[in-house]
Amino acid sequence: MPLLRTLICTIALAGAIISVPTLAGADSFLNEDPVTAADAAPISAEVAASGSPMVRVASCSAGGRQGRSATFVAQMKAMSRGGTMQMRFDLLSRSLPKGLWAPITGLHGYGSWDQAGKSATIFRTTKSVGGLSAGKAYRVAVTYRWRDAKGKIAKRGSLLSAACEQPKAQLAASSLKVAGR
Repeated sequence: MPLLRTLICTIALAGAIISVPTLAGADSFLNEDPVTAADAAPISAEVAASGSPMVRVASCSAGGRQGRSATFVAQMKAMSRGGTMQMRFDLLSRSLPKGLWAPITGLHGYGSWDQAGKSATIFRTTKSVGGLSAGKAYRVAVTYRWRDAKGKIAKRGSLLSAACEQPKAQLAASSLKVAGR
């Protein structure tokens, strides 16, 4: 029986020591492949010129001087002259490793529409959030809409960003002793 207890404690401790990547996820909620540092880099000129809406994790910090924080950037291109572009960021979180995504409400700058100026051809918005909790992942759902010159919605769409994971603190044990009966 003491051997079984030792084995169970060792397995539990090993589970707590496994490191979780700081930045993981993908641009699609169907594909959760790890995101590299290059994926979190500023938007390239190619992406800016493509015309397709996009959303990216610009930074993901799990501590240090910045604290636990994330910055997301989204962009869209005008469809026609005289219309307007609008974006809405909604912050989502889930417990690690694979909880269900749920919206976080009441954050300043999230859950409301941002609008580009009438003469804008590209609309790019950056949103940051700090004070993130350990043991959770965060992402944004961005809704895009284009209005024609009369103000009617001409087109709409939405995208999910990659996930910014905030791992739990890692425990280190120098020795493990289990008392037998």
